[in-house]
Amino acid sequence: MAQINITAETVKQGLDRILAAGIINQDGYDSITWYFNHCRSLEWDQQRATAEIKRSSWTTLYRVFQGTYEASYDSVIKAINRVKIITEQRAKLAAVDYIETSTWTTVRDVLDNALIGQEISTIDGNSQIGKTSAIEHYIAINPDKRIVYVRVPAAPNKSIFYEAFAKACFLSNNRNYNTMRNTIINHIDDRTLIIFDEAHQLFLGTDKTAVSIFEYIREVYDVTRCGVVLIGTNVLTEKLTKGASAKVYKQLVMRGVIHARLPDHTPRSDIRKAAANFGFKGAPTPDASKVIKDINESNGFGVMLKVFKASATMAKKQGNKPSWDHFVEAWVILQQLSRNNKGDQ
Repeated sequence: MAQINITAETVKQGLDRILAAGIINQDGYDSITWYFNHCRSLEWDQQRATAEIKRSSWTTLYRVFQGTYEASYDSVIKAINRVKIITEQRAKLAAVDYIETSTWTTVRDVLDNALIGQEISTIDGNSQIGKTSAIEHYIAINPDKRIVYVRVPAAPNKSIFYEAFAKACFLSNNRNYNTMRNTIINHIDDRTLIIFDEAHQLFLGTDKTAVSIFEYIREVYDVTRCGVVLIGTNVLTEKLTKGASAKVYKQLVMRGVIHARLPDHTPRSDIRKAAANFGFKGAPTPDASKVIKDINESNGFGVMLKVFKASATMAKKQGNKPSWDHFVEAWVILQQLSRNNKGDQ
């Protein structure tokens, strides 16, 4: 199937024009923009995007996105709003399976504050503590918010970073630095939240490149007054506040008041919540407590959830309720599978 062959800057230019002409109002502008981003985020093809709003021809939707539709926009906008309502309802249902831990609470509060307060904030913490899954959950349950999620590539140079940023905005990939920088800024507004995940990767290239990229992020914020959150490992805060270029980064850090540090290991309260979610009753046995301690110190919360899920599945197949013995057994089996896979490599 043919993919959606129109870029975000083209959509913005078209909608700006018909908004200025009074053909649509701001609500209609926002609805069409939302639907374009929604379709691109889910990687829908032309046929799917057209069918979801009960239209028979991609040409109709294409012209709506371009701002060249010659009929009334009202019926199309109403159809888009129906999709938006259903999307929001489904997001609430999907959220039921997510375990809202203390990491989630911190991530949610920082993201909300950055967007509403128009600030630059940071969140740092160890790998496997649940940062990325919390971000994904936040995006999933807030389909109405304008969120640009940028997963920073490994040790990027400026070209790779700008390409990743532009792609996250659904913008064309223009190789000219200045054009790309300006296009991104023009795409962002004060209702946008930009999330840079794995932001510590910016420090794994040259110091000069890192300074240039962070200064650009500051420029985007200064011009648009959007919300910005940088998320990474402990390296992020260490380099921003104590590294060789800390004096330069101070200008960026001072544009926010919340700089959150997640715990090094998953708190017991979160482990208890996860256990209850999978149907475990009572306190862990001594053997299970040791396994939990080992996983928490060596692997992280993501692996722990996999063990809880595997043990609950094992118990269900046996016709039993999950027990801590199942938990220990599942961990032993997963370790054995891991060793076997390594041996096959």
